[in-house]
Amino acid sequence: NASGDADYLESFYYLSTYIIASGAYGNYPFHFINGVYSAVEDTDSGKWSNAYWYWNQRDVYHSFLASNHAEMVNTFNSLYSRNFGALKSYTMTRYGIDGIWVPETMGWDGNARGTIYSDYTQDTLSTAAEAALNMYSQYKYTQDAAYLSGTAYPFMKEAAKFYAGKLSFNGGTGKYYMASSNVHEQHWDVQNAITDLAAVRSLFPKVIQVSQQLGVDSALRSQWQNILNNLVAYPADPSNPAQYFPHTPPLSPNRNGENVILELAWPYAVTGIGASDHQVMINHYFNRPFPYGGNNVWDPSPIQAARLGLGDEAYIGMKAMIQRYQDYPNGRTTNTNGEFEYMGVHLNALNESLLHSHDDKIRVFPAVPGDSTLNSKFTLLASGGFLVSSERESSEIKYVGIKSLYGNAATVVNPWGTQQVQVRRVSDNAVVATSSSGVFTFSTAANTVYVVERLAKTLGAYTYQVLSGSPNQAVKAVTFNGVPRALGSAAPYTGPMPTFYPNPNFGGVGVSLPPGSYGIAQMQAAGIANDNISSIRVPSGVTVVAYGDGAFDGPSWTFTADNANLANTGNDNTISSFKITAVSSGVTFYPESHFGGVGVTLGVGNYSIAQMQAAGIVNDSISSIRVPAGRTVIAYGDGAFDGPSWTFTADNANLANTGNDNTISSFRIQ
Repeated sequence: NASGDADYLESFYYLSTYIIASGAYGNYPFHFINGVYSAVEDTDSGKWSNAYWYWNQRDVYHSFLASNHAEMVNTFNSLYSRNFGALKSYTMTRYGIDGIWVPETMGWDGNARGTIYSDYTQDTLSTAAEAALNMYSQYKYTQDAAYLSGTAYPFMKEAAKFYAGKLSFNGGTGKYYMASSNVHEQHWDVQNAITDLAAVRSLFPKVIQVSQQLGVDSALRSQWQNILNNLVAYPADPSNPAQYFPHTPPLSPNRNGENVILELAWPYAVTGIGASDHQVMINHYFNRPFPYGGNNVWDPSPIQAARLGLGDEAYIGMKAMIQRYQDYPNGRTTNTNGEFEYMGVHLNALNESLLHSHDDKIRVFPAVPGDSTLNSKFTLLASGGFLVSSERESSEIKYVGIKSLYGNAATVVNPWGTQQVQVRRVSDNAVVATSSSGVFTFSTAANTVYVVERLAKTLGAYTYQVLSGSPNQAVKAVTFNGVPRALGSAAPYTGPMPTFYPNPNFGGVGVSLPPGSYGIAQMQAAGIANDNISSIRVPSGVTVVAYGDGAFDGPSWTFTADNANLANTGNDNTISSFKITAVSSGVTFYPESHFGGVGVTLGVGNYSIAQMQAAGIVNDSISSIRVPAGRTVIAYGDGAFDGPSWTFTADNANLANTGNDNTISSFRIQ
C-alpha cells in the first residue's frame, strides 16, 4: 500500500514463519517463551518453561494449516494425542469421569503439575475441547482419513465424554449447565463459564458428525445431541441483556487480561460473519475490557477482529502488536511474559484477513482494511483441501482460483455479492457451474484447478504479468503510531575478507570469511578443518587474532598482513579458533559538523525517510559524513529518493560548506 506498512507486515509474516518453523520440526513443539533459542536475557531463560500452556501455544501454531504446513501442526497436536492414555487415566483419578481432561499447563509427558497447584488454571476445563478441535482441523485440511479415525476422533470422543460427565442438569429448566469452572484464567470458579459453553457448542456438532461419518458410537451421539439441544444459553449482561457476559452474574474479579467473550469468534468459531449474533460480537470487540496498550503479548484480538470481518481493526491490531512488542531487528521482543505468541498472532491475523474457511465456506478477503491503495495477492489452504489464490487491487477482487486437492465439493461465498459468476475448469476452459447466489457449491475433481470469475469481467479481461523480485538488501522500516520499527540491521558484508589456506604459499582451497568470531564449531562449519591452516591472506585494514584452542583461548597470534607459511612463525596447523575485525566500510552520518555527536554507521542499501529514521537518523539532521574509500552516497532532499540530490565519495566535515546541511531526507549507499 502507499504507506509501506503492508509490505512491512508481509515481511514480518515470513520472518515469523521462518523463526517458528526453525524449531517446529522436532518431536516436541516450539515453546512459546524461548522456542529453540536462548533467552533475550539470561534471567528470563526459565520463565514459564516448565510446561506447555495451550493458550500460548495455540497462538504460535494455529496459522500453519492455512499456510499449508500441516506437518508443523501435527507436532503440536501430537503432544496431546501421544499422551492419550496418561490423560485419560488422570482424568479418572481426578474427576472420576471416563473421558479426557487436558491440563491447560501440561508437561511433555502429559503431567498436570503446572496446572493443579495454580488457581489460574486448576479449574480450566476447556483445553481438551480446544486440543480435540485442532486435531479435527488437521483432518479437515489434510483429509487424512486414517488420522481422523485413529487419532482425531478418539480424542474428540473422550473430550466430549468429559464434558458430558462434567455438565450438570437442572430438572426445573430442563437445561444442562456448568456448575463451576474457570473462564480460562480470567474468572475463577464461576457458573456457566462462557468458554465452556462455547467449547461444547463448537465440539459437539463436529464429534456427532464424525461419529456418523465413521458409523460408530450411536448411543453417545444421541447423548451428545441431547446435551447440545438443551444446553443453557450464554450468560447475559445484566446491564444489557442483548450482550453476553463471561459467566453467570455477578461478575467475578478479573484475574488476568483476557477478552474471554471474543473466544467465541476464535478459536471456537461459533460466531462470525453471517451469524445471528455477529453484531453482538462486533459490539463486544469494540468494548473489550483489555484493548491495545494494556494488552499482553499473547492477545488474539487481531485474529478475532479478522474472524468478525473487521479489516481495519485487524490491520490496526497487527501494527499495534509489532509496535508494542518488536524490540529487535530480528523480530524478537524483550517482553518476559511470552515471546513468540505475538508472531503467531500476526500469522493467524494475516491469514484470517485474507481467507476464511473455518465454516467450510471459501471466503476471500473477508477482513482487509479499507485502504484503497492496498494491493493483495495470496495462496492459502482452505479447509476441505483447497489451495485458494486470489488478487485484490484498488478494492476490486479479480478472481478466485481454487485447486482441489482431494475432489471434495467446494462451497464459495460470492466475492461480488450476487453478481453472475461462472466456474471454469482451467485444463479445458469448460464452464462447470454458474450462479448469481451469494453462496454456491460446485463439484470438483482431485488435483484440478478451477477459476471463479464474474461474467461481467472474466479473468481474461486482465493483463497477465509474471511477478519478479530481487533480494532485499536494505533495512525495512515503518513507524507505527510514532514508534519506529525495523527489520534487518545491515546489508550483506561486502568489505575485505581474509582467506585461510590448508597449504603453504596460499595453496589448496581457500576459505574467505567476513568479520566475526569463529569458535571451533563455526570455523568447521565454514569449511575449515581444525588445526589445518598453513597460510593466510590478510587484506589491508583487516586484523585476524588466531587461537590455539577452540574457544578463543590457548596461545594466540595476531595477523595484519599476509603470511605465506605459518611454519615460519611457529603456528602451522595449530589454529582452532579466530576473530576477524576490519576497519568499517560503512558510511557514518553525524548530526553535528566535524563528525560531532553520535554517529550512525550504515552499510550498502537504500534508505528512505522511514528507513533512515528507523536507523536512528532524524530527518534533516545530517551535518557531516564519513565516506570510506570505495563507497558512494547519493543523498536526496526529499524522503523518497527525490528532490535535489548530492553525491559524496569522500568525507565531508561540514555540509554547510556545500549547501546541504540539515537537508537530507533519504539516501542510497553504493
